Amino acid sequence: MIPPFPGVRESAAAAEENGEALVCVQKQCPGEFVCASAYFAQGLSGALEEIYIREGALERLQKAAQALPEGFRFKLWDVWRPLAVQQAIFDAYAAEIAQKQPALSKEQVFEETRKFVFPPGSDALLPPLHATGGAVDLTIVDERGAELDMGTGFDYFGDIAFPEYYEAPGRDERIRQNRRLLYFAMIDAGFIPDSVEWWHFNYGNSAWAKWTGNAPIYGGVFSL
Repeated sequence: MIPPFPGVRESAAAAEENGEALVCVQKQCPGEFVCASAYFAQGLSGALEEIYIREGALERLQKAAQALPEGFRFKLWDVWRPLAVQQAIFDAYAAEIAQKQPALSKEQVFEETRKFVFPPGSDALLPPLHATGGAVDLTIVDERGAELDMGTGFDYFGDIAFPEYYEAPGRDERIRQNRRLLYFAMIDAGFIPDSVEWWHFNYGNSAWAKWTGNAPIYGGVFSL
């Protein structure tokens, strides 16, 4: 069973950057993962087709992949994210909230937006989670390359995207088992989940540190 997970999305100062390199998944382990850079496909300014990840996070991702059924693979949507992309995502969701709820003040729009999208920032010790190279957005594809049904698509912002949503009685058993497969493969490999996105997992960054009681080992990386 996937348990409810407390919100661990705020950043904390990285006590010590361990200096691990960002590596390109497509070059480091070609064919091992399906790489489908979501924001590059959407045409967001600054988005890269290549997917970069910290070396330690990649090792744990490879370990998680070993727990999948034969022929199944992880499909990676987003890992390391340039700040320009973070800004574009934040601004787009803020504009959507402002349009749907015109009575909200700018401060209220900001607070509503940050519930799902980490605010941009260029402080290496207070980075957005994806700027560290240790936050991974992914799903699973079967032997035919089809995505398993997880109940929502990528970047769906709402209660249905909460990892434990399908654990409630009467909800789709197939989706429940698909989410469990992803969840436990990643958790057993050393990642922590996100409280509001079934596709998001953390290693080495401030969210991981807060939950595990360790010091963060990844600060922000703002250029390749």
